[in-house]
Amino acid sequence: MSEAGEGLPRPLAGKRVVDLSQFIAGPTAAQYLADFGADVTKVESSAGDGVRTLPGNAFGSYYARSFNTGKASRVLNLREAADRAALDAMMADAHCFVCNLAPTSLKGLGLDGQTLRERFPQLVIALVSGYGQQDARPCMDTIAQCESGFAMLNGNEDGSPRLSTGWPVDMFSGVFAGMSCAMAMLDPALRGCLIDLSMMEVAAGMLIGPSQLIIGEGD
Repeated sequence: MSEAGEGLPRPLAGKRVVDLSQFIAGPTAAQYLADFGADVTKVESSAGDGVRTLPGNAFGSYYARSFNTGKASRVLNLREAADRAALDAMMADAHCFVCNLAPTSLKGLGLDGQTLRERFPQLVIALVSGYGQQDARPCMDTIAQCESGFAMLNGNEDGSPRLSTGWPVDMFSGVFAGMSCAMAMLDPALRGCLIDLSMMEVAAGMLIGPSQLIIGEGD
C-alpha cells in the first residue's frame, strides 16, 4: 500500500471502491481510481489473486505490485456465509464495485449485474469480461488481440500476425473501465449504474482509426 502524494489531484477522495478483480484489466481500473483519491479495498480469497503467482522477487510478484498500488486488502471466502455477509456490508457502504470474474462465476455467486443493481442501487458497477455479460466464453488479452484483428494490424513484414507484449487490450480495458467508473461516481445526477465492458469491444475500438484508413485507402 502506498499513500497518496501531497498536492496531487484527488477528485475521488471520499469515494469507496470494492475491487473484486484479478490479473490485469480489473485491478488496473481500480488502481486508477485509487490514484485519484478513492479508498479502494481489494478483496481476495486466501489463495490470493492469481497474478501473485507470476514472476517477481523477494518483495512479491512484479505484476501484482504493478497493478494494485494504493489499495487496502481484505481476505474473504465468498463461499462462507459470514464472509459473504462481510462483502455485502462493504458494498452497501461503497460507491463503486469493480470486478472481472467470468459471467458464469458471478451468476453462481449472486454477483451478476442484475442482482447487484437490485440489491445495491447506489453502486456504480463495472463488470469487465471478454464478450459482455451475456456471453460466458472465456477471454484474455491474447485472444482479444487475435479475434479483433489487432494482431494482424500489428503484424510482421511478411503479413503474418504478431501479438503485442504489454497486454494492450487488458490495459486499455482498465483505462476505459476506470474512466467510466470515475465519471459515473462524479456525476451528481446519477445514482448507481451498470457498466458492462467487453474486452472485444475495447479491442475493436483500439482499431477504429487505422481500420478506417485501411478500408478507405487500401494497400
